[in-house]
Amino acid sequence: MEVRFPEDFLFGTATSSHQIEGGNIYNEWYMWERKGKLPECGLACNSWNLYDEDIKLMAKLGYNAYRFSIEWSRVQPKQGAWNDKAIKKYLKVVKALKEYSIEPIVTLHHFTNPAWFFLRKGWEKTENVVFFTEYVEKIVEELVEHVKIWVTINEPSVYAYMGWVSGEYPPFKNNVLLYFRVLRNVLRAHAQAYKIIKRFDINSWIGIAKHFPVFQPAKKYILDQIIVDTADYNFNCIIVEALDKGILPGLFIHRKYKELKGTYDYWGVNYYTRQVLKFNPTRIFTLFAQPLKRVSEEVTDMGWDVYPEGLYNVLMRLKRSGKPIIITENGIATRDDRQRICFIVRHLYQVWRAMNKGVDVRGYMYWSFIDNYEWVEGFKPRFGLVEVDYESFERKPRESALFYGKLAREKKIDEKYLNACLSKAKKLKMLGSSTCDPSS
Repeated sequence: MEVRFPEDFLFGTATSSHQIEGGNIYNEWYMWERKGKLPECGLACNSWNLYDEDIKLMAKLGYNAYRFSIEWSRVQPKQGAWNDKAIKKYLKVVKALKEYSIEPIVTLHHFTNPAWFFLRKGWEKTENVVFFTEYVEKIVEELVEHVKIWVTINEPSVYAYMGWVSGEYPPFKNNVLLYFRVLRNVLRAHAQAYKIIKRFDINSWIGIAKHFPVFQPAKKYILDQIIVDTADYNFNCIIVEALDKGILPGLFIHRKYKELKGTYDYWGVNYYTRQVLKFNPTRIFTLFAQPLKRVSEEVTDMGWDVYPEGLYNVLMRLKRSGKPIIITENGIATRDDRQRICFIVRHLYQVWRAMNKGVDVRGYMYWSFIDNYEWVEGFKPRFGLVEVDYESFERKPRESALFYGKLAREKKIDEKYLNACLSKAKKLKMLGSSTCDPSS
């Protein structure tokens, strides 16, 4: 079996600013890190000072795309005050990527906000959206000549859920009503960002990076299925409806917002795992949904199920939108690099299957290029193709980095790896997929 990808297919990697740059002392994460509420990030991977080295390594390995984020708090540390030196540094980064024939994919918001924005109640207040649009206009004006692919917001559902439902991220709240308010404001900010970028360059390619977990019921039990459909709608379908139909989310009332409809050129798909849910009447803050852990024979170091078939399901669901897709994140936290190689092979096989069914997938960004600060998990998880020594900041490409580079250059999966990885997968017991279709 030959699994081959188009010659113009993007094989790249992804990172985010706070997770790798180091020295981000003006955002709300740093504020809470100092209070002991979050693991300290410190210098992270020291990428702010080592971007040149990292880009040269990407080129040497053979990758042709790189998704990274602009740190809003770095370029605007105080309200109304711009750090021109930082902006020029980001411009230098995108120019260097282009010089090495690496396509830059720029993310404008990846979880973190300036502390001053946070202290003004951030995304909880609709009137604060204007601060984000001012930042977007500044960055796009500076970078648009060298950047054609943009991600406005990374994982809006995850961001709102973790901050305002589970309470694991700042501002550490448990309020479902605020979840919908924040999500609504973030989506409106996306729509404004879309218009700003198009005003500078009508040919820019703009999307949201949406995390699409696959939700499945623990048992064939009506209440389990109800919470699965509820979770799938509130986490996945809401975003699809917002961008396709211009319907903004709410717990009880949905209203139309025409300016939001059609404000995307491609779907950015982040995919890692599935969620198997059980009805639990005591889980009020999560709408009675209790996720089960370790339901598969194979899990990552984060305890997430390895479920490649879920990526195929997501891609087939999004086919109805008629828009192209970039896999903006897909990766595994593991100390076993052989598992990482097999993870990449099995997920790319599912991408190839979907493409053969007519899904227009243009690229795949592995998360992550290098090991990084994994939010509330700190530095323990190892997602990187490239290992990082957090004391010396030495970069050491793993075998998976070399394997992925060969795949990126040849645009095909070696049959030896494919057969070995698929044979292993057949031994795993998998559950069925959710029946909720967000595009219907």
